[in-house]
Amino acid sequence: MRAVAMPKSSQSTTEIRLIKVCPLCHRKFHAATPVTKCPEDNSTLTPMKAPLTRKTIAARYQLQSEISSNRWSEVFLAKDIFTGRPVVLRIFQLSFEADAPRGSRFRREADAVKRLRHARIVRTLDFGIAGDGRPYLVMECAEGENLKDSMVKNRFTDLNCARLMIQLADALSCAHRQGIIHGDIKPTNIMIAAPNGDHPRATFLGFGVAKILASEEIEDAPRTHQVMVNPAYMSPEQFLGRKLNAASDVYSLGCVFYEMLSGRPVIRSTNAIDCLNWHLHRRVPPLAVTTRDAAELEKITRFMLERSTPDRYNDIEEVKADLQRFFNKKSIKGPGKKLPLHTKILSKPKLMILALALALASLASWMCAASSKRTPPHLSRSPQSLCIKPASHGS
Repeated sequence: MRAVAMPKSSQSTTEIRLIKVCPLCHRKFHAATPVTKCPEDNSTLTPMKAPLTRKTIAARYQLQSEISSNRWSEVFLAKDIFTGRPVVLRIFQLSFEADAPRGSRFRREADAVKRLRHARIVRTLDFGIAGDGRPYLVMECAEGENLKDSMVKNRFTDLNCARLMIQLADALSCAHRQGIIHGDIKPTNIMIAAPNGDHPRATFLGFGVAKILASEEIEDAPRTHQVMVNPAYMSPEQFLGRKLNAASDVYSLGCVFYEMLSGRPVIRSTNAIDCLNWHLHRRVPPLAVTTRDAAELEKITRFMLERSTPDRYNDIEEVKADLQRFFNKKSIKGPGKKLPLHTKILSKPKLMILALALALASLASWMCAASSKRTPPHLSRSPQSLCIKPASHGS
């Protein structure tokens, strides 16, 4: 895969040290600015560090330039000295010994992600724990640009939105079958490429990162997970601190789908309180529906964004199935709800007919069995045979 993950524009070390940055939304402020908290999400600003370049990790990966950073991890464009190819290396801002319980937990999670194989998921090539005790992941470079930047430049057609979404749903289905939940689906974790002017292709980034940071063996895990994930794309159950599952990924992907179709996020704020209130209480703003295609795709997004999990697609395969119905010009089915048996029978004419036929057959069988029973001997003769003939007078 061609390396096109671009580092930040070159800045001198002096310039970088004079910048403060929000660790959540990554908004930058000059050091001379008196603000200490981000006005968007109230996070404490931190000084942007000089890039950690020309350092070698695990005697194999030479860091070239910084791509991004926040309070949880730093991401670098690096060179694999053994193969000579470019890679992306994420170093987590955690520190633990290689043989500590947290280290063992990290290795298990990272190994599961490394075994994940799908054309629409960026591969994890390697992982380990650096000499300073910080864990790292090594990933292949992804083509294109992230979805957030791509949406700023151009608006996707409804058909292209559906094409991209079925690619992402297929990738997510592959991960879910292996028991891996993404947990941090957002536009910056999706890469878009259109090689040779072909239809755009989508690729997932960031698999395993949320779970590694939110491991129950990392102190203060629920708070850590809620802070590191963009609250505008969190499911209601994530806000409530419940265990992540497939339905949670469906909701987050629905937020992305809505943004692709409408050109605007479901909620513009990154303030956690605002987002919590919106996801738990407000309705999704309607899309501007002008065509049959748009109307059908809106149905899918609304089923993905239901606040209550019983009303939402609970399996990404249901999303895939409805997207396929959309391409086949068939009606959207929606999530498959588990109804009581009597409800299913009454709601489906064919099942009602079958039930009635079975009842009639059972009744007929019972009647035949009853009529075939032998009549008692004293009732076996006809009424005439029981009549007494009158005596003749000549006897």
